[in-house]
Amino acid sequence: MKYTLNKLKTKTTNNFKVNDITLDLEIPKFDNFKDYAITNNSNIKIDISLRKENITSSIGLTLDKYKEVNLTIPKNIKIEEPIIFEYNFNENDNLVDNFNITYEEDSSADIIIIYKSTSKSSNFHFYKENLINKANSFGTITLINLLNDNSYNFYSIENETLKNSNITHNIIDLGGKIRLSNMISNLVEEKSKNTLNNIYLGVKDNIIDNNYYLTNKCPNTTIMWRRRCYWCSWCVYW
Repeated sequence: MKYTLNKLKTKTTNNFKVNDITLDLEIPKFDNFKDYAITNNSNIKIDISLRKENITSSIGLTLDKYKEVNLTIPKNIKIEEPIIFEYNFNENDNLVDNFNITYEEDSSADIIIIYKSTSKSSNFHFYKENLINKANSFGTITLINLLNDNSYNFYSIENETLKNSNITHNIIDLGGKIRLSNMISNLVEEKSKNTLNNIYLGVKDNIIDNNYYLTNKCPNTTIMWRRRCYWCSWCVYW
C-alpha cells in the first residue's frame, strides 16, 4: 500500500521534491515484543503495557497496536547514571513503542534507547515520543538505530519545553534500508532551549527522510540543530 508521509507544514516548490515522501509499505502485524532490557539504577518507576488501540503520528502513519512506556522524572530529582533501554530484534520481530516522558520541575536525567537486530530478517520499528519538559528541567535523550540493512525505522518526536528547561536529542541513525524521522518541538516559555544532534549513515539504495519543525513561541528561547551525513560527509548545519 502506498503512503504519503513526512509532509512539510509549509510547502516549498515541487522541484525540490522535499514536500513529502511516498512509500510502498506493507505494515506487519505486531505482537508483544519481549526481548528487551532496562538499566535503571535510579529505581525510578517505569510503567510498560501493551495497548490495542490506534496511535497516530506526525509522520503520517496510524498503527493499531503498540507498547506504551510511561516514564516520569520526579520533581527535584537529578539522576546521575543514564536510564538505558535495549531492544533486540530477533527474526521477524516488529515493534511499535510509544514513550510518554515527563521531566518534572527541577529534575534532570539522561535516557538512552538502543534498537538492534540479531538476525538478517526484515524488522519494522516505529518509535513515538511525547515529551514534556517542565520548568528548570534538563535532560538528554539519545536514540540509537543499529537495525540491519533489511529493516524499516521510523522516529516521531513531539515535545514541549517550559521555562528555563533544556532538552537535547541525539539521533544516531545507522541502520535500516528505509528511515524516516520527524520532530515537532514547541518552545513555549522563556529561556527554554532545544538542541537536536542528528547523525545518519546512508549506503547503496537507502531511503532517508528527515522533517524537523521547531517553533519558538516565546522570546528568549533557543533552538540548535546539528546534522552530520555520512553519505557525503561534507554537511554540518546548525
